[in-house]
Amino acid sequence: VSARNTWAVYKISRHTGEVRWRLGGKRSDFGPPAVVKFRFQHNARLHPGGMLSLFDNGAIPKLEPFSRPLLLKLDVKRHRAAIVKSFVHPRKISSPFEGNIELLPDGGALVGWGGVRKVTEFTPSGEIRFELKLPYGDTYRGYRLPWRGRPGGRPAIELAGDRVYASWNGKTDVATWQVLTGRDGEHLSPVARHDWSGLETAIELGRPPAAAAVRALDARGRTLGVSETVSS
Repeated sequence: VSARNTWAVYKISRHTGEVRWRLGGKRSDFGPPAVVKFRFQHNARLHPGGMLSLFDNGAIPKLEPFSRPLLLKLDVKRHRAAIVKSFVHPRKISSPFEGNIELLPDGGALVGWGGVRKVTEFTPSGEIRFELKLPYGDTYRGYRLPWRGRPGGRPAIELAGDRVYASWNGKTDVATWQVLTGRDGEHLSPVARHDWSGLETAIELGRPPAAAAVRALDARGRTLGVSETVSS
């Protein structure tokens, strides 16, 4: 349990309610106190191997010049704690409230700066990999998760002479476009394929078709959707 106003993290037995250890605050079980000190922290998380991550706000009131996303090593038997890594922003960001740190598989971290409205991804060496800023509000927490766009509409097609333009705004898993042509919408057959190449993919057919449609395929060749049929 993280209690920001006592500047401490507590390990509590879920069965008895006994406080097994305290980290930080006035009665820390880990020493020396000067080695690991944090204030108004958020998002304390235990990890395998005795590791603990937390977001050290240092504010409000502002008691530290900047906030620190920290990775700590705990030795519970010897009652020792040490800072393993600190992901400090080059601009020395101070977050007045909220915030989090997510450890990434490669040793880097994704940091949500809470009231500062920023999310920053750091490399294992502490360099900024990317950063985003919200136009208003705050981030509270920021996490890296797989995302798939699922637009409600169908793929779009435009026909200009012998060129077909295929798009599906918001769909993230289109790998290939398949073009179908024929004399009308009831008599279409595949004539060309083209790798997805951005928001709009242009496909040359060699000659203008009487009617055409496009089919969106994923990386395994499965159909994701088919456009309406357009005529030249």
